[in-house]
Amino acid sequence: MPSVIKPDVYLIFGNGWISSQIREILEAQGKTVIVSKTRTENREQVLTELNELNDRGVVHVFNCAGLRGTPNADWCEDHSIEVTRSNILGALNVADCCYLLGIHLTYFGSGCIYDQDADHPLDGTGFTEEEPPFYGGSMYSRSRLYAENVDNPYFSYPSSHMMYIADSRRLGMSIQVMRVYPNVLILRLRGPMAADLHPKNLLTRLMKYERLINIPSSVSVLSNLLPGAVLMASHGVTGVFNLVNPGPCTNNDIMERAREHIRPGLAWENFAVADMNRVLRAPRANVTLDAGKLVRQCRELGYEIKTSHEALDDMFLEMKKKGL
Repeated sequence: MPSVIKPDVYLIFGNGWISSQIREILEAQGKTVIVSKTRTENREQVLTELNELNDRGVVHVFNCAGLRGTPNADWCEDHSIEVTRSNILGALNVADCCYLLGIHLTYFGSGCIYDQDADHPLDGTGFTEEEPPFYGGSMYSRSRLYAENVDNPYFSYPSSHMMYIADSRRLGMSIQVMRVYPNVLILRLRGPMAADLHPKNLLTRLMKYERLINIPSSVSVLSNLLPGAVLMASHGVTGVFNLVNPGPCTNNDIMERAREHIRPGLAWENFAVADMNRVLRAPRANVTLDAGKLVRQCRELGYEIKTSHEALDDMFLEMKKKGL
C-alpha cells in the first residue's frame, strides 16, 4: 500500500464544478484548502504560488483546470488557442512545476481520448490504462490526448483513426508527456455527473435535448468517485487511472432514472450517431473504459467503487431528497 501523505495545505487549480466538489470533500475532513486564481499556463505565477505554500509545509495539488466548452465541446473548435494554453500548456506546466518542487499532483484529464474499435465494443471490453490513447476527432479530445500521451507515430492505429496520426507527427512531442512525471496521479473522467443541476453535469445537458443517441459508454458518477480520488491522492498514489464507474450505461438508462425520480414528464427520442454528428461541429468519442485498476486500488485503501447503475441510483435518490 502506498504511504500516506499528510499535506498541511491542499491547493486546487480551477474554480469550476469539479473543483468545488473536491473542496467540499476536503473541508468536510477538516483540511486547509486554497483555490488558486493563477492561470495554469503562467509558469512564473504557478512557481511563485507553489514555493510560497511549500514554505508553509507539505502541499498537495489538485489540477481541475481545463476548458471543456460551453454549452458543449463544439465551443473548443473555435477557441483552439485558449484550449491549447489551458488543456496542454497549463496541464504540463503545473506537472513540471510540482515535479521541480517535489509536490504530489492529482490531474483530472479525460477518457475521451479513445473511441470504440473492433477490439473494444462499447458494451464489452473497455480500454485499459496501459493501452495507448489515440482519439483526436475534436479539438477538446486532441488537447487532452496531447497533454497526457502523444504516442509513437508508428503505433498501429485502428484504420478508422488514421486521419489523426498526422496531427501527432506534426506536434513533434515525445512519446510520453505527463506520464513521465513520477509525482503525478492522472485521473480520466468520462461523462461526469453528480447530484445537482450544474450546467457541466452530463445529466443537466441530457435533459435539455429532445433527441439522444443510445449506445453504451462509461460514465463518472462523481459523488461515488471523488472521495476515492481524494483518498488515492492522500496516499500518494501515482500513475494513470480511468476514473469511471465499472460497467457502461446508456443515455436511456440515465434518462429513465431521471424520469422515475425527479422529472416524471421527461420525454426524448433516440437517433443514430451519424445523425448526431451531422448537427455537431466535431464528432464525439463513444468509449467504454476499464475500471478494474481503479476498483482494485481503492479497495486496497478501504474504499468501494460502485457500478455505474448502483452509483446512478444513489445519485438520483440524493437528488430526489434535495428536491431537485
